[in-house]
Amino acid sequence: MARRGLYQAARAGRTDELQRLIDAGANLAAKARNGEIALHAASQNGNTEIVSMLLDAGADVMARSKNGSMPLHSAAIMGQAAAVGVLLGAGADPAAVENTNSTSLHFAALLGSVETVQMLLDVGVERSAKNNDGEYTPLHTAAMFNHAGAAKVLLDAGADAEARKSGAETSLHVASRGGHTEVVRVLLDAGADLTARSSAGATPLHCAAVTGRTGVLSMLLDEGADTEVENDAGETPEVVAYGRLHPQVQTWTELLLVFSQRAALHVHQPSTTAAKYRLLFVLPAFLRHERRIS
Repeated sequence: MARRGLYQAARAGRTDELQRLIDAGANLAAKARNGEIALHAASQNGNTEIVSMLLDAGADVMARSKNGSMPLHSAAIMGQAAAVGVLLGAGADPAAVENTNSTSLHFAALLGSVETVQMLLDVGVERSAKNNDGEYTPLHTAAMFNHAGAAKVLLDAGADAEARKSGAETSLHVASRGGHTEVVRVLLDAGADLTARSSAGATPLHCAAVTGRTGVLSMLLDEGADTEVENDAGETPEVVAYGRLHPQVQTWTELLLVFSQRAALHVHQPSTTAAKYRLLFVLPAFLRHERRIS
């Protein structure tokens, strides 16, 4: 009962109750069902007073839960920068990983806390470390969860924009598939490769097309993305877009107009016949298709 009381008091921020339990000799290493100790709970909530109380009483800053996470991971995943600072000051290992080989920087990037990301970079956490849950780097994680600020901080610190996750995808592939225009802009401004190919031969433009992300399609085309490149299945981005109807797009016309209206701006002279083909044949075919399903 005392075990639960200590954890609950820490999680709820009840300092007086927590102090009474500490004074009564409560076991600071006692674990909740998830394997966390009270310090995990206080760190996750960002209550620096309670974090300090527990550390001063002897709580283990390197304690691990069932999933291998430490209090530092708990603070980072909630963007609790102040708690992160206290834990680092108490000797928490910034490079420690949990069971998926994710660092505290992966977790900070997942939430998008720019302050926490910067703090962890400042103490030397590996900026392009890969986890074993998809081989994501922190930059891939920021890209997936649409955190442009965190992505920029990582890139400014030297994170590798061309690092590959499983499937040989860069962060630009991930952001493009998600339709995250702000992250895509940050990556493009940092020089991310528009022509990068995944293990399936897909470019970022294919990824935007497969999920119907018209905003990203426009951005990539404005940057000169190749509309003629084929993936390993022999599909151009337009073919990929044609093969899928997405709730994110109001109509097929919306998706096609992005390609059709911009294609002529991004083809080289030898490809003008293909551009005319798209404008004169493919678009009417799409419009006919839409009339049939609308």
